[in-house]
Amino acid sequence: AQQPDDELRRLASDAAAQIGLPLTEIATGTTGLERALAAALAVEIAV
Repeated sequence: AQQPDDELRRLASDAAAQIGLPLTEIATGTTGLERALAAALAVEIAV
């Protein structure tokens, strides 16, 4: 995951502007990612 900072925001804004799209930043946290990783690690993989 990336930690937002002024440079990252500027680069993202420039990239969005180049292709004519608006840019919206939504802080989502890592809870969903952590839950999915825990579930993935708990599943046995059949070989």
